[in-house]
Amino acid sequence: MIVYIKQALILVFVAVMIFAVHFFLLKSFDGIQNLEDLHFPLYEIYIFQLILSIIIMAGVSYCSQQFPQYVGFVFLGLLTLKFVLNYLYIHKGLAKPQADILKYNYLIVVVLFLFYDVVFAYKALNKS
Repeated sequence: MIVYIKQALILVFVAVMIFAVHFFLLKSFDGIQNLEDLHFPLYEIYIFQLILSIIIMAGVSYCSQQFPQYVGFVFLGLLTLKFVLNYLYIHKGLAKPQADILKYNYLIVVVLFLFYDVVFAYKALNKS
């Protein structure tokens, strides 16, 4: 269990570092104001993805301890739930005409957290 808490702390640290780089890049190109005008601040997007990734980590780690033969199925189910929740979170912003900056920045954040989720699930699958 300590290993999974360590992985969650690493995820938080990496997320904060990537957020800082992403924020300063958007700030230098005046893109941060456009995201806030769409009512989707960058920090909210990162916090939402962080919460979803921690839920996936908790589900996969619990399953790898209790039911190691079902880790892959649990990961796929949680990943599907993550994509559904992502759509429900972002769909109102996608209808706005100036939503291109939101689409690209949201996609960047989702892919970064998805990469971490896949690496974590890969490690859990190889352990069991």
